[in-house]
Amino acid sequence: MKLKFLSFLAGSMVVLSACNNSKKCDTIPCPYECEDGVCICPPGQSGTLCEDIWAKHYVGVWTDEDALSWRDKIIIKSSTTDLSVLLFDDFWDAKNVVAKLTSKTTFKFDENQKLPDGYTLVSGEGTLNDLATKLTGSYDIKYERNGETRTIQFEFQKN
Repeated sequence: MKLKFLSFLAGSMVVLSACNNSKKCDTIPCPYECEDGVCICPPGQSGTLCEDIWAKHYVGVWTDEDALSWRDKIIIKSSTTDLSVLLFDDFWDAKNVVAKLTSKTTFKFDENQKLPDGYTLVSGEGTLNDLATKLTGSYDIKYERNGETRTIQFEFQKN
């Protein structure tokens, strides 16, 4: 009899605990999901109420001050359908080169993207500094005609 009572008591505590956890979310206006009183943000967002859209820190015109890189200017846009996706224009004369945000300050290019003039963006990644004013990183580019692959370092300043 004691065993049945203890089992009943333990089961009741689990139910009450679950009710208390769900009530934590009743007062929080999360735009998405809430768990134990904390908003669960989708990829590309963070903050108490998912209010920080990561892509906004990247959007704009970026220039290579040293002009030693393959390009002296790129334009970064955010995707209209996925807040965790960046689109690079004027990247090796290509439009909409795709990169995915892996955190608020890091991104990775989608692999094996075809670029003009027989080039392929094999892979790459970058980092945004804390002030959101500098992008640094590297990528591998392959020239299809001879199969040569080069790693290129980049550093861009936001205008």
